[in-house]
Amino acid sequence: MEAIRTFVATHEKEMFGLLHDLVEMQTGTDNKAGIDRMVSFLDGYLSSRGLRTRVVEQKDAGNILTAEFPCAGDAPRRILLSGHMDTVFPEDTTFRHLCREGDVAHGPGTCDMKGGLVVGIFAMLALLEQGFGQTMPVRFLFSPDEERSSRTMRAFLREEAARAAFALVFEMAGPENELVRTRKGKVAFRVRICGRAGHAAFITRGKVSALLDAARKIELLEAMNTSEVRGEGSLSVNVGRLSGGVAFNVVPEEAFLDVESRCNTVRQMEEVSERIRKILLEPQVEGTSTEILETVMSPPLEAGATAALYALAAEAAAELGQQTGEEYRPGCSEASFLAREGVPVLDGLGPRGGKDHSTEEFLLLSSLRERTELTALLLCKAWERWKSGSRLLPEA
Repeated sequence: MEAIRTFVATHEKEMFGLLHDLVEMQTGTDNKAGIDRMVSFLDGYLSSRGLRTRVVEQKDAGNILTAEFPCAGDAPRRILLSGHMDTVFPEDTTFRHLCREGDVAHGPGTCDMKGGLVVGIFAMLALLEQGFGQTMPVRFLFSPDEERSSRTMRAFLREEAARAAFALVFEMAGPENELVRTRKGKVAFRVRICGRAGHAAFITRGKVSALLDAARKIELLEAMNTSEVRGEGSLSVNVGRLSGGVAFNVVPEEAFLDVESRCNTVRQMEEVSERIRKILLEPQVEGTSTEILETVMSPPLEAGATAALYALAAEAAAELGQQTGEEYRPGCSEASFLAREGVPVLDGLGPRGGKDHSTEEFLLLSSLRERTELTALLLCKAWERWKSGSRLLPEA
C-alpha cells in the first residue's frame, strides 16, 4: 500500500498534465477525427510506459483503444477497466479549455470522464511499477461513444465480458466520495406520426394533424412520471424532441417524436416499454398512424452485481483513511452492459466533480490522487479474492 501511495504522490504533477492534454482535445461523440486523435495520443503515451496497446478502427464512430498488462493477452480471465473518451460537447463548442482555480479544474469532460481515464491509467502504472504486469491480467477499454448509449461499443463490451473476471468503471464519484452501486436503465423511442395535409383555412374540424396527435401523446407520456426520482417504483419519462409541419397555413402531415424513460429493473423496463409503445401506436387523432423508427435500450445496474466489489472497495478505503459510501444514480453507464453479461462490476471510481453535461463542469484535483490509490488497492484485493475461487457475485 505504501508503495502505491509513494508512486501516486511522485506522479501527481504528471497526472494533472495528462488530464490537461486530454481535456484540451475536443472529443464530442460525433467528432470522429477528434476521438481518433485522442486514441493516437493515448496509444503512444501508454505503450511508451510499458502497456500493450491495440487500436480497433471504426468506420462510423471514433476508434476503440485497449491497453493491457503484458500477461493479459493469454489469460483465461481478465480484469476489465472501462472508461469513455467522448464528451457531450460538439466540435465547435466555446467550452474548450482546462482552467485551474486551486483544487478545482473546469473544462469539457473533466469529470465525465477524462478525469476517470487518468485515475484508471495511473492505477495501472502504479501496479506495473510493482511488478503486477506479469501476474495481474488487467485490460483497459477506452470507449468512443458512451454518450450515445455505446452503440459502437456494445458488441465489443459483450465480447470482452466473455472472459472477464470482474470490471471497474471510472465514471465520476459521488459528491461525498460515494461509489455507484446501482443505476437506472433506459428505454428510448423515435417515432414518425403521419397525418393528412390540407389548407388550414378550409379545415376547422376533423383535422388529421400529426402535430396534434403528437401533442396528445406527449401529455399521456409525461403523465407516467412518478413524483420521486429515486426509489423502487420511481419512473421518469421525458419527451425530449418534437418536430413537424411545414408552414403555419398547412395542416401538419408529419411529426417526429423522441421519448425516453428511466427504469430501475429489467422487469420494470419491459412493462414500461409496453406502456409507452401502446401510447405511441394508438391514434389520438382519428386518421393518424405512427411508425416506430428506432428503439434504444440500456440495461439497469442492479445491486447484486456490485455487492462484493463494493465491500472490498469499502475495506480498501478504510485502510487508506478515506471515506466512501454507496450511491444510486439515475444516469446510464457501460457498467450496466457488463453487468448484463454476468460480470461483477463496480462504478463511480473516477474523481469527484460535478455539473457534467454543462459549461460549468468541474473536477476536484485532489480526488485524482485519492481515487488512484483506492483503485490500485481495490484491484489487488479483488484479484486475490478472485484467485481464491470467489466469483464476486451472489449465488443464483
